[in-house]
This record gives sequence, structure tokens and C-alpha cells, in this order.
Amino acid sequence: AQAAGLERGAAPRMIQYDPSKGSLWTALSYVGTVLPDVWSSCEFRLFWVFHLAVFAATRAELIPPDIFERFGLSWDAIGIVTSMMTFFEVFYTNTSYARYTALYSDVRLMLANVQHFAFLLRLFVSDRMPRHSELTLRYTMASVWLHFQILKQAQQSLKIEGLMKRGLLNEGEVDQLNQHAEADQPQVLLQWAAISINQAVTKDMASAAIGYKLVDHLLQISFHQEAVVNASVLQVPFQYFHLLNSMIMANCFLLAWALGNMRSWFVPGAYMISSTIFIGMMDLASKLSDPFGEDEVDFDLDRWADLEIEVALAMLDGHVVGREAGLKKLLEEDLPLPLPLEKDGEAAAEFLSDRWTERPLLLDSA
Repeated sequence: AQAAGLERGAAPRMIQYDPSKGSLWTALSYVGTVLPDVWSSCEFRLFWVFHLAVFAATRAELIPPDIFERFGLSWDAIGIVTSMMTFFEVFYTNTSYARYTALYSDVRLMLANVQHFAFLLRLFVSDRMPRHSELTLRYTMASVWLHFQILKQAQQSLKIEGLMKRGLLNEGEVDQLNQHAEADQPQVLLQWAAISINQAVTKDMASAAIGYKLVDHLLQISFHQEAVVNASVLQVPFQYFHLLNSMIMANCFLLAWALGNMRSWFVPGAYMISSTIFIGMMDLASKLSDPFGEDEVDFDLDRWADLEIEVALAMLDGHVVGREAGLKKLLEEDLPLPLPLEKDGEAAAEFLSDRWTERPLLLDSA
């Protein structure tokens, strides 16, 4: 199952490139770059039209060639602004990419813990307590999938439809889950999974050790969920973001004017390249800072979650199964009813214990 997960890959939805093709082929690429977004942006088109107007007026001698100097401006002044802007923009891009990689690590570790959790269930619990195992894994996968949808700010109706379509929750469980605040729902599902684990093991030391290990994976999943949420809400201060955007706009304006005063036919191309780089870097950094959307650099959370569901089901079954077959198995007639919502969990534990007749999980302490 792990090999299957690696084969499918876990990269974001961004285009996969081959560095060996060289710099020229990469520079001339268009699909999957920032060029479509930059060239269609309002600010680029505004400054591009302004630059062409100044350039055309200069060529037609409607503007004196030294008008730039008449305002007391020089290339030295533009160089200072450009240098400051470049420093702050590179810093912002590095910060955004560091945040991007940290979020990626937390998301992948969260999914890895789901795989490890399923493996332990299959190894120690599922043969003797299959319904506990299926219920526990179902709630765990539902927690992760719902967490992803909250990050993507999906509509409530789409989240409910996705949970039921994937067989992760039934209608009664969804109704009970909706009694909690949306932000708390992934944690509630992990608590339901922990209650099921508690009923799947006995109080002897060997079984308790397995239970502790399984709960530890649930805690790890919860930890990474909290880490992703905390990192997502901690943006670069707006004051910094505002100053950086102001410097970019000022630099694009000054370059459009200064280069437009030149009479060379190569000037429009030079301005187009420079403004594309400045605006494009900012656009890319902003996308990297929030990878939970539909941009090309964003994480493909739906695909990752579906693949983890398939791999986890394969581990629990002990062999590779298709996603549809695995989900169908979880939706078979005899699955447990939803958990009640008592805060102390005792009634929920009793509720679960009354619905299984399998003998408790007893392991040879030797």
C-alpha cells in the first residue's frame, strides 16, 4: 500500500518539470507559469499602456527627451527604489516558500499517521474486532478529509455530500456532527475514533499498550491539524504587505516613465520583462502563502485524501483494493450506529460496547 501511495505521488497540482531540458526551454515555457495571470492582471495592463503611451509620445517628439530629468529624477533614484523593492520582495518570497514547505510537511505527516494507524489496526485489532477497526478508521479518515475541506473553505453542503459519498459518515452521524462548531468537527471525529479504540482493547497491559499507540497516532493527527490551522492564520503583517505592494507599484510606474523616454525599439520589450518579473514574483509569493485553493501551486487535497482512503482501506483489508470496493465494504448493512454526544464520553463508550459481540482483544503478553 505504501508503494502504491508513492507511485501515485504526493506533489501539489503544480506542473512537473524536467530540469535537464535547460534554461532556454524553461524560459520559453508558458503553460504552468505566472505569465497568464500577470499579463491578464489589471496593474500590468495599466502600466503597460502607460509605458507605451509615453514611448509613443517620445518617438513622436510630443514629450521632450529630458522631461524625466526636469522633475529632478534620475536612474540613481530609480535604482534605490528598485534595490529596496527587490530586497523586500525576495524576503517575502522566501518567507512564503518556507511557510509553504512547512504546511506541506504537516499535511503529509498527518496523512502518514493515517497510514500507520490503519497498519496497526490491521495488525493487532481488525481480525478479532473488525467492526471496531472499520468504525475507528472511518472516523479518522473523515476527520482528515473534513479538515481539508475546512482549509479550502468549502461550502457546508459540499462537505456533507463528500463525507457521505465517500462512505465516511452516514446521515445520523452527520446530523450529530453538525451540532458542533465547524472548526471543532475534525477534533470531535478523532474523539469518536478514540472511544472506539478504547472499546476495542481490554485493560490488560499488552492490549493497553496497543491502545496507547493507536491513540498516539490520533494525537499526532490532531497535532498536525492544529499546526496547519495555526500556520494558515499567521500571515505576514498587512503593514509589510502594503509597503511591498506600494514599492512594486511605484517601481513599475517609474520604470514605465523612464524607459518610455528612451527612443530605442528594444525599450518596450525590456520594460515588459522587468515588470513581468516584479509583478509575477509577488503573485507567486502570494499564492505560495495560501496553498489551500485551486491555483496550480496549491495542494491537491482532494486527491491526496482519496488516495489515503484507498491506501488505508488496503492496509485494513490486508491487500490492495480499489477505492470503490473498499468504500462499498464500509457502507454494508451491519456498520455501527452513530455515537451519542455526551461530553464525558461514558455514555458513548457504553453505546459502542453494546453493539459488538466479538470477544475482547487479548494478546499473549509473552
